[in-house]
Amino acid sequence: MFSISQGIDIVEIKRIEKVYNKFDSKFINRIFSKKEISKIKFDSLSYSYTTNFLAARYACKEAAAKAVGTGFSNGLKFKDFQIFNDKSGKPILIVSDKVKQIIKKDFYSTISISHEKKFAIASVIFSYPANI
Repeated sequence: MFSISQGIDIVEIKRIEKVYNKFDSKFINRIFSKKEISKIKFDSLSYSYTTNFLAARYACKEAAAKAVGTGFSNGLKFKDFQIFNDKSGKPILIVSDKVKQIIKKDFYSTISISHEKKFAIASVIFSYPANI
């Protein structure tokens, strides 16, 4: 038997676009780890796709913090959640040791990310063995 914890977040893409336009690399470096940044091919992405991508990943990190149960408190930061794609393109979530210490048990994560016109949305589920 498993128990789950879920987080969901929706963000208006224009809001993230405004922040990105104002702060550019400062915004990127606050939200994404160096490893994530190295995997993002900003030069090859259209501006529209870039803002959609950033908004979707931002929403996913917000959802992950909610799934932990604390949000961005207890010293959690956006970089404590890294999002990559596997070989088939499926997004996967990697969490920091700080997140693992808060959760205090082994877990699996499942994430879903989407964006459409004005909004980006993400859902994160942590599942772990129930205490029986």
